[in-house]
Amino acid sequence: MATWREVYQKYLDCSDEERKEEARRCTANILDVFKRHFNDSDAVSAFFGGLAVFVCADGVVNTAEYEFITDYTGINIDYDSFYELVKGGASANLVTKFDEMLDSNGGDFKTDFVSLGLCICACNGTMTVDEQRLIERLMAE
Repeated sequence: MATWREVYQKYLDCSDEERKEEARRCTANILDVFKRHFNDSDAVSAFFGGLAVFVCADGVVNTAEYEFITDYTGINIDYDSFYELVKGGASANLVTKFDEMLDSNGGDFKTDFVSLGLCICACNGTMTVDEQRLIERLMAE
């Protein structure tokens, strides 16, 4: 079994294109779950709110994460709007709904969500201690 350090290093060593491909795969699976729990118009907003967990893990919404997410999703959104979406995304209602989704959708949803988070956290070439703690906490739940 790989250590946490080995897992983090795997994502840090990936090329940007490899991380984007993994993020696309995970997002397709994750959005299917979001669409079952939210109406279609709210699913994408809720998904971005879910991404806020990773984007804000180190307390910063940085341009590398913005560029990575907008590039791999193909969503055309300016940085200020993206910032507001992720900073405002982690509402109490969304967190409760997200916890329900983690509990009711099995290991694949959780694995895909954490893998997507690893892609986002590693996109700037580093993983902060706060980002690592978040990943470890999510996997322990």
